[in-house]
Amino acid sequence: MGLFGIAVFIALVMSQPFRFSDPSYFYFDDFFYYLVPARSFLATGTFSFHPAVPTNGFQPLWMVIVASALAMSAHHALAFYVLLNAIIAALFVFSFYQATTLLREGGASRTLQAAGGVLVAALQLEIATTGMEVALTTPLLLWLTRKVLARSLSEMRPRALAGIGLLGSGVILSRLDAAVLLLPLAVALVWTDRPKPSAFGWLAIGALPLWAYGITSYVLSGSALPISGHAKMLKGLTWPTLHPLEPLALELGRYAVVSPVAFLVVFALAAFAPAKADADGRARTLINAGFIGVLAYYAAYCFLTDWRLWFWYKYPLAWLCVLGCLKMASGARRSVEIVTLGIATLLMIVAIRIMIPRTPSSNWIYGHARAIAEFEKTHPGNYAMGDCAGTAAYLLPSPVLQTEGLVGDAAFLEHVRKRLPLRALLETYGIDYYAAVGAEMHDGCYALREPAMAGPASPTMIGRVCSAPLLHRDGPLALDVFRVADVE
Repeated sequence: MGLFGIAVFIALVMSQPFRFSDPSYFYFDDFFYYLVPARSFLATGTFSFHPAVPTNGFQPLWMVIVASALAMSAHHALAFYVLLNAIIAALFVFSFYQATTLLREGGASRTLQAAGGVLVAALQLEIATTGMEVALTTPLLLWLTRKVLARSLSEMRPRALAGIGLLGSGVILSRLDAAVLLLPLAVALVWTDRPKPSAFGWLAIGALPLWAYGITSYVLSGSALPISGHAKMLKGLTWPTLHPLEPLALELGRYAVVSPVAFLVVFALAAFAPAKADADGRARTLINAGFIGVLAYYAAYCFLTDWRLWFWYKYPLAWLCVLGCLKMASGARRSVEIVTLGIATLLMIVAIRIMIPRTPSSNWIYGHARAIAEFEKTHPGNYAMGDCAGTAAYLLPSPVLQTEGLVGDAAFLEHVRKRLPLRALLETYGIDYYAAVGAEMHDGCYALREPAMAGPASPTMIGRVCSAPLLHRDGPLALDVFRVADVE
């Protein structure tokens, strides 16, 4: 009954975009860093956001899904979004199923099963419905956890080991930074299970899609990692900074209950839950390894980048809390279980509160993109934009150069690394108009900085404009469009 209810609920949620003439307003701007290159690939055979810049700046498995959905819909917008929403809805239900089944198999009470399922559902409601790739990562991660907790690697037959390798590669290919989450778990599995040497061979055979992607990406682009990751790590290995975590912490000021805070509270309840004397020592070791993996995930970003992390980087917290509920199953009091379910329910209410007001008028990034598309009708030419360029590139008939490098190539990142003046960069790519979001005024001039989302230790390209913009639109971050000839 619970699974049926969640299926009906998500079906209603995913019908929201079709209340309006253009469903694209419903999806977050970064989703179009998949859709625009997918459209290019089906037309030209090359992944590119801008024709002059081939790219691998995306998570591979989600790109396969997006491109396949686009091909199956024959580029018909409504058919594509119907198919995309059906996929996201199925993944939502699958996430809930994997979370509750994992907890049931781990001996958790019905209360904890419900709490874990609702926690995962709340996070998926906030993130997956925006079109981001973690819609796929979360259920695959939970499914893999079920498999490795169910049986020791040393007891598995070759086929099962290959299946574990395949599932693990699927998790990583859906979101490459998930490798950081899985590394402590992999070490713990080897330590506790002591698999035979042949087992590693079968695991590697199952993981062949991962090796194939790495080799193909390296041959075609010179890197096994997406260019988006390189773009965010140009600061190099310097002192760690908490700057990446600031957006997650700032959610405290936006909503009554904050998902990072709520998830951490659940983790704290799990951490102090007493374990039964007969608790499974192997399971406890693997759960603790998962906790370490989540900590390592966020610590790695604090070391490697000073870019701000957006809300979809919270996906490891879903795993964290399912593991926490699993740990509670070995000794938590009934009152703690009820408190956990209460937190999960409150978190779901907040997630619904975030999702329900989503309309074309409430999506200011979509509003900016529509304004640029109207402006382009009377000002044809080549456009460039940094932050919020995804939706604009989808709506404009002409290509848009993304000036953050997230969907660029190695040559583009070299310009950023060398701190090329912004005007020189725009002229290099033959750009006529530059759209800036959130440009600040200094001494009567607009201060331009790309990538705008980069922190203080990262290299940036700067410029300024001391004349009035050709187009201005207010918003949480204002939009201004300038002639490249006016950029100094």
